Amino acid sequence: MHDFRAMLALAVSILGSATAHAAWLKREEAIMGTRCAVELWSEDAAAGEAAIEAVFADMRRIDALMSTYKPDSEVSRVNAEAARRPVPVTEELFRLLETAIEYSRLSDGAFDITYASVGYLYDYRARRRPDDEAIAGALPGVDYRRLKLDPERRTVFFER
Repeated sequence: MHDFRAMLALAVSILGSATAHAAWLKREEAIMGTRCAVELWSEDAAAGEAAIEAVFADMRRIDALMSTYKPDSEVSRVNAEAARRPVPVTEELFRLLETAIEYSRLSDGAFDITYASVGYLYDYRARRRPDDEAIAGALPGVDYRRLKLDPERRTVFFER
């Protein structure tokens, strides 16, 4: 009986110490123009911090590839060049564009990945809306059906 109590006491102390070292870990960073937060529970602080860093590293990778605010991003390159010629893109961006076009089709254009032609005219921070003439001038550029993807060459082209 004493052996059982000793084993039970040892088990409780081991489990109790593991729980005592466990903690909520949280980090916030500004990525893609917004505040991103990752919060998790980990019994190993180093492993938890590594997991958080892995999440933020992937967010920064996506930001570098797809930010419209970074002139050297893949999306910015597509936006700058695809009206003139088909632009080769990574498989990741190509698949994302395929998915976006599918949602545009399913929503009958309510979700339209090409909205930015008009969207860039709005200044949300200053709470300024473009005038009707500016909107009318940019509106012809909004039509997901003009976004042409070539799966064989993995290119993107904006048809006029």
